[in-house]
Amino acid sequence: MRIFVTGGTGFIGAHFIRLALEKGHDVIALRRPSSGCCIPLPNEPEWHESSLTDIPDELLASCDALFHFAAQGVSPQPTDWGTAFDVNVQQSLKLMVQANRLKLQHIVCCGSCFEYGLSGTRYDFIPVDAPLEPVGPYAASKAAFSLALGALARTSSSSWSLLRPFHLYGVVQDNSNFWPSLRKAALAGEDFAMTAGEQVRDYMPVEDAVIAFIECLAEPRLPNQLKIANIGSGLPTSIRVFAEKWWRHWNASGELKIKALPYRENEVMRFIPQLKLSQL
Repeated sequence: MRIFVTGGTGFIGAHFIRLALEKGHDVIALRRPSSGCCIPLPNEPEWHESSLTDIPDELLASCDALFHFAAQGVSPQPTDWGTAFDVNVQQSLKLMVQANRLKLQHIVCCGSCFEYGLSGTRYDFIPVDAPLEPVGPYAASKAAFSLALGALARTSSSSWSLLRPFHLYGVVQDNSNFWPSLRKAALAGEDFAMTAGEQVRDYMPVEDAVIAFIECLAEPRLPNQLKIANIGSGLPTSIRVFAEKWWRHWNASGELKIKALPYRENEVMRFIPQLKLSQL
């Protein structure tokens, strides 16, 4: 298939492009001027430089599918309310309306587990129909986009999917995230200070997560519906167990300093997805 990808130079988008190219798909990827992919690719996609709202109709119409990964405010990128809602809602929704008008076969968007926000803390396993109670501009803008996307999908003959990844990790992820900072310390022979690590999360390698996105291309077209799915490994684990496993894997010579740091204020101790597809 011929695929148009936004956010292709980011963490998830780059890994998706590599998988799509390996599967033999023809990829057109949106990027900012002078930016490039952060991981090695089997071959280069066709790069298109423009904003989300300036993609030519003829270019997008030449594609069978749109995969939307671009977002403003993904950790650790700072954002504010105005910028987050401009990019993640207004500009993104304008692109969705364009793709709908051009009748692309598949439209697949990357959501966020943080859309659930406070409601997620009330579930042992968070279902996709849990109330969206986001905290902060990034999560709120992603939740607002999800609601708008559902309304748009109900008027469309295309196949619409929204996938919400939970705690992904992998190479080229920003070092301020847990796994990359752990890896950096281990490979440098340094000690690593952390909390008691009793928080329970669903960690998933990004390479496995993008498989769920590419599989959307094989799903039958179900008009007038938005298919929503949480993306995770299905293997809840404490942060401590996760850290100790990787510390051993890297044969780290430094010390893993458990309980060296306090928990953050209002620390969420369990945030685990229910892995079940929903159609809204």
